Amino acid sequence: MLEPLNLPIAPLLLSKVNSRIYVQCLLRRKKILLTPEEWVRQHIIHLFISELNYPQSLISIEKSLQVRQLSKRADLVVHGIDGKPVLLVECKAPHIRICEETFLQISNYNSQLQSRYVMASNGLTHVVCLIDKFGKISLIEQFPTWSELTQIGHY
Repeated sequence: MLEPLNLPIAPLLLSKVNSRIYVQCLLRRKKILLTPEEWVRQHIIHLFISELNYPQSLISIEKSLQVRQLSKRADLVVHGIDGKPVLLVECKAPHIRICEETFLQISNYNSQLQSRYVMASNGLTHVVCLIDKFGKISLIEQFPTWSELTQIGHY
């Protein structure tokens, strides 16, 4: 389960309880069952905070939202200083392919959040997009830094 990812190595604190592995979540400040998706999410959180300088206090995990009268949860949402979403992230387990279905899910979530950046990652493949005010989507080559996220503003 702890396969190497295409992300910087994160110094995660792992523990074992009754043959189950838990990770100390950097943001929730508690132990979380370590699933393959959580493995990816914790590495991305570490990247955002340690390498890209995202303020820890502006990252939400499993943010609740309503999509067509259904309750959903976005894996990660990074907010700007004004509290508005600037980056929506969907994390998948490494064995799950990032595909059109993934971006349909992100698109549905983003219809509510209106984030300028969206990202999907399975820890091996990362797709980051910028959405302009007209809805045009551009692929981004790298993970955006905090200053890049906040310099663009909102729709």
